[in-house]
Amino acid sequence: MNSKTKKVLFSILFTFAAFTFLAINIYKHFLLIREVHKTMDNLILQYNNRDHFQPVISAVASENEIEQIFAIPFKNCVGTYYAGDGITALECSGEIANQKMVFPLYDSYPIAPGQIFNTLPVNKDEIIWGLNLIFDIVNIKKHSDLAFGLGLSDYTEDIKVIDKDNYIILFKLRAGESTYKYRLVKLHPLDYSIKSAWGNYDKIAELTSEDELQNDLDHCQRGDFFFFYSEKNHRLQAYDKSLKKTTHPLVDAVNGYPYSIRTTLVHPTLPFAIFIGRIQKEDGFYRQSFNIVRWEHPDKEKRVLIYPFKEILGQHDKYNFFSRNLQFSPDGNWLIVHDGTYGSDNPEIVAFPIQKDNPMYLGKPIFLGKVMREGAKMLSHAWIEEPMKYVICDGKLLYSWELGKLNDRLKHKNDL
Repeated sequence: MNSKTKKVLFSILFTFAAFTFLAINIYKHFLLIREVHKTMDNLILQYNNRDHFQPVISAVASENEIEQIFAIPFKNCVGTYYAGDGITALECSGEIANQKMVFPLYDSYPIAPGQIFNTLPVNKDEIIWGLNLIFDIVNIKKHSDLAFGLGLSDYTEDIKVIDKDNYIILFKLRAGESTYKYRLVKLHPLDYSIKSAWGNYDKIAELTSEDELQNDLDHCQRGDFFFFYSEKNHRLQAYDKSLKKTTHPLVDAVNGYPYSIRTTLVHPTLPFAIFIGRIQKEDGFYRQSFNIVRWEHPDKEKRVLIYPFKEILGQHDKYNFFSRNLQFSPDGNWLIVHDGTYGSDNPEIVAFPIQKDNPMYLGKPIFLGKVMREGAKMLSHAWIEEPMKYVICDGKLLYSWELGKLNDRLKHKNDL
């Protein structure tokens, strides 16, 4: 076989391989899109005449399931990461989630999915995450990062960015099987010029689970106030921005509640909070209720009330409710509730518009949906701020709801 024949044969084989690869990818995309349409059909059946808002469903073209999504400073995208690869932006706007690598991790991060905790944006260029004994600030534009040590026995459980401009961060750390601590820190100026550098921070204050808070702390924040709740003591305590005890009318209202509280969420600007109460009924079984605290209400007896969540959704038992996940949207205009009454692994997602002129502060709830792919469940969720979207992931599909469009629809209804 002469060289010319070899070249022709090689060209034919290369062309065949290229077309085969293209055909396989087209077929894979066809299967993904068919999965999207099938899932959408199943989801529509679940709305059952309820006031609802359909999601955009986008398929993730990946061999492996996406275990975690998180907010990143990119328009219309959530982030994820692949082991041995890096941070990838997933676009939530069409039937296929377009992917773009935005920060490689393979050089310095021998990690696997599930090892990174609480990834969230600091600003339009940087994100922060916890990784067991350290946390890391990643500058996506500069393709550089700084790692910070937390201690030889302090494992990251939760991270909150308290002040984006001054890099003040609150950590919930686990220092043993039953010991927790909250550490408030201020990062030193970030210098990305030195590769593989370690950053420094100043500790502003620290609380441990032995500081009258016991082991099962829950916390939330509003402006310069932090609120910590101990389920063991059934007490809420307010702290200032230096983690020193202080007073707040929310505390007085909540501590008058006769039952334990599972979750507390305080609105960032309006004078109300939401908490899930745990009540033991006459039959001996525990139920949960959805409660609103309006600490500026003139009638103290009406400052805490049970919101008829299930009745509004067309059900009758106001205590037949289960959720440990409540979230306000980053702009404070929406409340998202994961209603796990009929399955905590795959909760129904419900949205409440926030209405400052409404005495209850909450508008009529709107059913968004849930994971409907056969055999799948919700694995993670995240916010997109531009445009404002809520996104959940089942490993293969992304379900996204653009709440600005929902708001326009509600305004149109009110104008009719």
